Amino acid sequence: MRTPVIGFCLFTFVCAIAFAAQPDKYPTIAYKKAKDHVGAIVWVEGTVLKTEKETEGMYLCFHNNKKYIRVLVPDKDLANFEGSFKYKYVGKKIKAIGKIQEYGSKLILGVNEPKRIKIVEGAT
Repeated sequence: MRTPVIGFCLFTFVCAIAFAAQPDKYPTIAYKKAKDHVGAIVWVEGTVLKTEKETEGMYLCFHNNKKYIRVLVPDKDLANFEGSFKYKYVGKKIKAIGKIQEYGSKLILGVNEPKRIKIVEGAT
């Protein structure tokens, strides 16, 4: 399991460089539609239900069901973000940009810097 996570982290870094200059040209999709966009670079939008800290990093979860996409901030990139993820994002509608990846039954969108997550509105 560790090898796919390391590969994912490297891929996330490469993608960040590739689309950092023009993030507005990518479409916004609802988190429940992410399965239809695997492999695409998109903005994923939804209200963060909770955060989960796992060995590979911090997840922002839109739903309790893990079949839906989760935003991953890799462990090595957590220092790029200020403050508590729980207090900053939980209960807020966000947009996160990245390439949707499928790992087994998990859908993940990797984010390595704060500017790739935007708070759209407060608690909903």
